[in-house]
Amino acid sequence: MSKRSPKPARDKPDVAEPSYPSLNFEEDTLPEDEYEEEVEYSTPVTRRRSISPRKAGYGSPRPMTRSRSSHSPKNVSFLPPPMAPMGDEEDLDSSYDGSVVDLKDEIMEYLGAVYAMICGFCSRHNIFAVFFMLFIVFYFSSPPTVNPQPTFADDVKTKITAQDDLLGRALLLIGKRLADPTIAVSDGPLAFTVASGNQSQLNSAITAVQTILTTHFHDSITTERIQTFSAATTRDEVRSLINSLLFNANGKVLIVLGHIDRLRSTAPLALQTPTDKDNAPYKNPVYVTAIVDEEAFSAPLTRKECTANAERLLDTAWTSEGGLSEDQASPVISRLTTFNICLAPGTF
Repeated sequence: MSKRSPKPARDKPDVAEPSYPSLNFEEDTLPEDEYEEEVEYSTPVTRRRSISPRKAGYGSPRPMTRSRSSHSPKNVSFLPPPMAPMGDEEDLDSSYDGSVVDLKDEIMEYLGAVYAMICGFCSRHNIFAVFFMLFIVFYFSSPPTVNPQPTFADDVKTKITAQDDLLGRALLLIGKRLADPTIAVSDGPLAFTVASGNQSQLNSAITAVQTILTTHFHDSITTERIQTFSAATTRDEVRSLINSLLFNANGKVLIVLGHIDRLRSTAPLALQTPTDKDNAPYKNPVYVTAIVDEEAFSAPLTRKECTANAERLLDTAWTSEGGLSEDQASPVISRLTTFNICLAPGTF
């Protein structure tokens, strides 16, 4: 293959110019789309090479007559510029030693090692993820440990019966009526007396009863407490107060009657009809008569002694000073004291 010898440089330092393979330029048959590539080297020497579209892969060239010198240089590079002076094509072919292939193999080997390392890391962490997911599944599938809410009987036993057995029995009886409304229909209103020699002790006991009932039977009963009775309270005022409480709760109410021993004249007679089994307008109410007397209830009493003291206290209060007669007071007292509880000292 023919070689093109470089022209001697004029008035320039002697610099070894690179030789290029002949590309067979034809001055009279240059293609229309021919372009020139300007290659600059570190030396002051500049050469231009014209490449035909056929060699660049753009199809068949269209012959035309054009002078090679008429092309203006374009900075378009489809072929990488040589990094060092090249010789003949034979020298270029013989200089290829396969280093690019070796580099590719090295890159692939390196990527393979990285891939293996990543796979190993992922496999270890995938096992951890599996165990973590199994833990999450078992944790949320197992029912949480929740302390069960105490039942009504449990609350009565721990909070009331432990302090006073009779009061605990009375509260269980109230709960039985609330659980089965037919009992109230057949038995009528329930009334019992709670007596104590200390006002604070009596208040604590009554509050405990109200709390348990409202906690377990808040949809079945309400609790009311009357502490306004006095010697000046009239019979009509007592009747109106009780009837309003019964009406508002539709009879499903526990009414604490405080200080009824203070009632005078005919005022206690207002309690007779609401507590009567046959004539009561509502069958569901529960009446708790609260009595405080330090002299009568300070010492421990038997059930018989407790009943006797409660009846005597009310009878003395209502029949003295021109109040009720024995025949009038007896029916009311008997309805209110059918079940009597005297709190022992030191309880509640």
